[in-house]
Amino acid sequence: MSSSARIVTAIAAGVILCALALYPLASLAQTAAPTAAEIQALIDAQNAQIQELDKEIAQYEKELDAVGTKKQTLQNELSKLNLSLKKSAASIAASKKKISSTQLQIQQLAQGIAVKQDSIETDAAGLAESFRQMNESEGSSLAVQLLASDDIAETWRELDSHQTLQEAVTDQMQKLSQEKQSLSEVKSKTEAKRAELLAQQRALLAEQGTLNATKKAQSELLAQTKSQESTYQKILAEKIAGKASSEAALNDLKAQYLQSVDSSQIPAARKGVFRWPLDKYRITQTFGLSSFALSGAYNGKGHNGIDLGAPTGAPVKAVLSGTVIG
Repeated sequence: MSSSARIVTAIAAGVILCALALYPLASLAQTAAPTAAEIQALIDAQNAQIQELDKEIAQYEKELDAVGTKKQTLQNELSKLNLSLKKSAASIAASKKKISSTQLQIQQLAQGIAVKQDSIETDAAGLAESFRQMNESEGSSLAVQLLASDDIAETWRELDSHQTLQEAVTDQMQKLSQEKQSLSEVKSKTEAKRAELLAQQRALLAEQGTLNATKKAQSELLAQTKSQESTYQKILAEKIAGKASSEAALNDLKAQYLQSVDSSQIPAARKGVFRWPLDKYRITQTFGLSSFALSGAYNGKGHNGIDLGAPTGAPVKAVLSGTVIG
């Protein structure tokens, strides 16, 4: 039988038991002067119903405890999942910031490489122009250039400056090429780092998706468990109410039984009738509003007797001749 069917059956059984608890009283009200034996039979039936209800109440209390433990476990797991999700969200946010920062570094490096490349191209153009001018001047000998010049010293300085410029530009181009190479290497490493960060981010997002799916499943299971707990609480309340009705009916039957007993069969008053049934005894619960009764054990009606504690097998004495049962 499924859990839902068992719960519906339990609810129906509780309603039937409540009706049965009141039925004997209705039957007695319609008949005249029931005998003590008839009332005793009804009392026995009520006691049997109460014992059965006690078993069912104990079973549902046990199931409620199990459901409560399961609910607490699920709530603890959800709390852990929420913490993991918060940690995952923080890690993803940090990863995004690192990726953005790395992307900016790559852009800066790319700009630096472009600047170096522009400088190299500019210097290369200047060096090419210098080589062109030198090639033109090399078409005539040095002596001819000096003799053709109005200012020999100026011509010599120009020739010397061309040579110096070529050497400086060549050195500058080599330096720029080295710097460009260095920037390119840093850019490659930074791009590799960015790729690694993106892979980490994808892994974190996948982990977050798994955590969200697990949280959803756990939340649904927790909702089902809470619903089951609520149903068990309802059934338990109905069982307890049914037991209270049965106990009330039992008390009424006992009152009727006392009224139906032939007073001539009651032992005459004499000394020693009310003696302790045990030679050595210990009162484990007093009459009336005992501490156990105040805890709600008897629905606020108090304990209708006293409880005595004794070792197993201790002889129990009867006031009159007969057999002690129960």
